[in-house]
Amino acid sequence: MSIHDLVARGDLPAVEAALVAGASLEAVDDQGRTPLAVAVSGPEIEAGMLRLLLEHGADANARMIPPVVPQLSDEARAAMRALGMDTSAWDQTEEEPVVDSVLSYAARQASAEQVRLLLEAGADFNYVNAGGYSVLTSAMFRPPLEPVAQHLAVLNALLDAGAPLDKVSRHGESALSVASQRGMFEAVLLLVERGADPRPLDWNALHLAVAHGDLNAVAARLDEGADLEYRDAWQRTPLLLAIQAGQRRIAELLLARGADRQAKGRCGQAAVTYAIHRDDAEMLRWLIAEGSDIEEVDDFGHFPLLEAARSNAMNCARVLIAAGATVERATAHGSSPIKDATGGQMVELLMAAGAELSGTEPEVRQTLLGHDPAQSLDVPEDLYFRFRHRRFGRSNPERMNNPLWDALVRTRTTAWACARQFEDPNYDREAVWCFRRFGQTLTRLPDGRYVEIAGEHEDFYDPDFCIYNDVVVHRGQGQFELYGYPEHVFPPTDFHTATLIWPHIYLIGNLGYVHQRRPGETPVYRLSCESWSIERLDSSGQAPGWIHRHRAELRANGTILVRGGQILDGGTGKMRDNTRQFVFTPSSGSWSVAAP
Repeated sequence: MSIHDLVARGDLPAVEAALVAGASLEAVDDQGRTPLAVAVSGPEIEAGMLRLLLEHGADANARMIPPVVPQLSDEARAAMRALGMDTSAWDQTEEEPVVDSVLSYAARQASAEQVRLLLEAGADFNYVNAGGYSVLTSAMFRPPLEPVAQHLAVLNALLDAGAPLDKVSRHGESALSVASQRGMFEAVLLLVERGADPRPLDWNALHLAVAHGDLNAVAARLDEGADLEYRDAWQRTPLLLAIQAGQRRIAELLLARGADRQAKGRCGQAAVTYAIHRDDAEMLRWLIAEGSDIEEVDDFGHFPLLEAARSNAMNCARVLIAAGATVERATAHGSSPIKDATGGQMVELLMAAGAELSGTEPEVRQTLLGHDPAQSLDVPEDLYFRFRHRRFGRSNPERMNNPLWDALVRTRTTAWACARQFEDPNYDREAVWCFRRFGQTLTRLPDGRYVEIAGEHEDFYDPDFCIYNDVVVHRGQGQFELYGYPEHVFPPTDFHTATLIWPHIYLIGNLGYVHQRRPGETPVYRLSCESWSIERLDSSGQAPGWIHRHRAELRANGTILVRGGQILDGGTGKMRDNTRQFVFTPSSGSWSVAAP
């Protein structure tokens, strides 16, 4: 196990033993972090770990060069910044990479005690990265639902040390403007009190009274004729500011005095969105009672339940679902609540409301299935070279657990990263086995187990492109069985659906390799949840054809409704959108077209 993993686990004796044995304090993990940076990656790691590393000579001013990430368009970066997201990681170039200091990294997520320890060790509070982000600005990108006192303690530690207040990034962002945009009004008032220039806020007297939460001052400003619809630098009216600040009584007063209840902020953010980002369920209920639309979209096509899932706003998600928000909804770019959910509890809530689990992201799946998303791949080199390539099962099923594949199921390491770790000289010749996949279904069984089926890794032009035909049964607490099958019994399958009708899971559709595709056919397989054997089912009637990326819904009468997705056109050989709905009856194996 690497020293980075030991630090992340908080295992002080093991870390000290590793250092005595010669472990490097300058070694970096796949995120560009030294052990010291890992120690400040969250407040849950005790400050004693940081002290230990510093006492052994860790550099408090070490720089973190992050891995190269795909470049974003200017439009995408602008959209992210409008939503309060830190885009500095995407601003790097080969000539001028964006490099974080350990202190700026800690400012985003560590405790105040950890930040003070770094400052006492000589960490540079004046550091500004190539994107123009100061340490103080970095501190404004802390978790949005963090307790206010914890955030202010970090800011005070940096300010007491002398961190500059008004540094501006290449995108015009300062600590003050970011705090304002994200609704951290206590931080805004603290920064102004400590000397920050308030002019970039573009607040009028009414905005200021709202930010202070002073109902009497708000009433006084209104009596003086303050402009109810004046917009600040982030296009917020005083009403939107009150909602974002969680000041319901002030919001009620502003509405009573004639504020526009339909006002939207920058990029079309509706009032409910400001409540959701605070996970303010009471404010959200009030807004819904006042007539706010729970399906309203912003300029990016984002809707309230999607924002709740992204923000892990559990309380607001419950309110929205109870109010009838559509769970199975997606944007034009494929974002959906279940896909963009940032926590296991959110996934379970959406699943209970009817969302399809298969859209969840790898890191969320790891948490849901009892695996640590921060765990790194730790397998002896000889086992990598022994098990690095895929093979098909020899029986139906064959238990195929091995140390490498098991580790890859737990870590979801990419094939490229795996081969790079072991310096594989034949990397480009054959795909490396991988469990970080697209088009892989996830099904929850009544007893709490989860089943992941098949899927693909990478696109057809990549050396690691591979479509799999395996089944992994997760028993909880990180335990699982991996089953393989002969190719003729269960061919490589991706972008199918998995519908549970106990004790079987029905698999419908497939994209598959080009040579597999049969226009007019619809592959249907039945997986036993008792023996884990699989069989292809013969079917008849009006089937959709070679379909993939569709949806499948179990109906009350025991039939499966199939809609959406794409179908292979036998005449052109190309995929076309499916515009009809089909019904599969498992008891008879028959297909029919659903009535419009």
